[in-house]
Amino acid sequence: KKPKKKHRFRNFFLGFCGLNIFLVIMVLFAACMFIRARLNSMSVIDAQYLETYDTSKILDKHGNIIWEPTDKRVEILEYEEIPKLYVDALVAVEDAGYWTSPGISYKGIGNMIYTTIASRFDDSIKARGGSSIEQQLIKNVYYNNGEGYETTTRKIQEIFLALQLDRNFSKEEILAFYVNHLEYAEGAAGLGQVMKTYFGKTSDDYEERTIENITELAYLAGLSNAPSAFNLYTNPERARERTDVVLSVMLEAGIITQSEYREAKNFDLSTNLQERGYEAAEQVRRNQKWK
Repeated sequence: KKPKKKHRFRNFFLGFCGLNIFLVIMVLFAACMFIRARLNSMSVIDAQYLETYDTSKILDKHGNIIWEPTDKRVEILEYEEIPKLYVDALVAVEDAGYWTSPGISYKGIGNMIYTTIASRFDDSIKARGGSSIEQQLIKNVYYNNGEGYETTTRKIQEIFLALQLDRNFSKEEILAFYVNHLEYAEGAAGLGQVMKTYFGKTSDDYEERTIENITELAYLAGLSNAPSAFNLYTNPERARERTDVVLSVMLEAGIITQSEYREAKNFDLSTNLQERGYEAAEQVRRNQKWK
């Protein structure tokens, strides 16, 4: 009798294991089909879409600009022109593993999967994930910052496009694409332009490591997260809070020293703040000259 019991237990155990293996295979198969279906409409990485282009202009026969739009201004920077302190701050805040990652954040993907599933059962939970800089660039360029697209499909496609992006371009090229594509408040597009809009400076002005430059670059590195919410003209308190968060991250990452951190926290961000709308006003005057 004892041998029969052993056989029954073994058969039950083998059957149980086999059933579970079958279920796992079916789940994986269903997941693969689910992902494949969402990749059918995926875009293809193309450099012409990643580049940022200047606004339209009207020139006279001598090549002089006689008209430019007043509602949007663009300043394109090469990677070498981007202040190093800004690069370090941006990477520390947005994607600490940027330089060594394959284009995606595994932690962010795990968070995305969890929140996506949880959001199906709890409306208070929103599907989200800590996207890499590559994923954020894909989202901004190909998916209109996520507006008008089904979240799950978009995020799956973002992952595959981010991997493709990382294979075809250097990290420096990708970062330049990302920085130039950022849309800010006040009609400014790209880091080069927003430096002028808020502080009247160019990238050359940020070469020197001063408390003033550290604070302003920390603000600009955090501004891309929510340009309207952290607008220094309309929400100075929130802008200061966001800057302090970025400064804390920079301190933890060893980008700035403790003394620089203390001084930067006390620096008044409005010190070099330009008059609001001065660029648009100047452009209006130039446009009217040729009417």
